[in-house]
Amino acid sequence: MIIIGYSGHSFVACGILLASGKPVTAYCDFEEKEYNPYDLTFLGSENSEEGHEAVMNSEFFIGVGDNRIRQKVYERLAGFEKFPVNATHPSAIIDTNATLAKNGVMICAGVVINPLAQIEDGAICNTGSIIEHECHVGKFAHIGPGSVLCGTAVVGLCPKSL
Repeated sequence: MIIIGYSGHSFVACGILLASGKPVTAYCDFEEKEYNPYDLTFLGSENSEEGHEAVMNSEFFIGVGDNRIRQKVYERLAGFEKFPVNATHPSAIIDTNATLAKNGVMICAGVVINPLAQIEDGAICNTGSIIEHECHVGKFAHIGPGSVLCGTAVVGLCPKSL
């Protein structure tokens, strides 16, 4: 498993992936990080020859908190028909009638997702957030730690620019 991006947000993603039985062995970033708490192998950027080849031949997760950058990386790799796995913490409570997209969704520890909620590709439901019944979390949206979306709330697609 490869993580794309390697700083604060991706450290949380690494913890989730490890807790889910998906050991992370390497990371892609623009530069090698001096602080390497998970002792991962540096592959270069996902755009570098080594990094790109590794991502094309492995499972990966985009551990970037910035919605626009995460979307840009996702769309670039989707152009090669390569999509990130989901990262769902085992302590999350997800109703069987909720729908999670299959690509790049991050569900952190303590999240509750209730019936008929929909979470789209690349979205983040951060630590302890609650997504109530019939909510819709759009592509690449980020629901912050401890946030509560009341029933039928809609959080749309992250805008590409302000």
